[in-house]
Amino acid sequence: MGVGGGFMIVPFFTAIGWPMYITPAVSALTVLLNQCSALAGWFAKLCSSSGR
Repeated sequence: MGVGGGFMIVPFFTAIGWPMYITPAVSALTVLLNQCSALAGWFAKLCSSSGR
């Protein structure tokens, strides 16, 4: 388990001037998209190894 990208994403967005009420939402969206990508890859691997 890693630390995650949130500890880098939030300070970066605040450094470039994004307001703090938007930055955590964008960080959470980034995590969600990363999880969806990982899940799609897992399903693709699962389906290809089962012969379907």
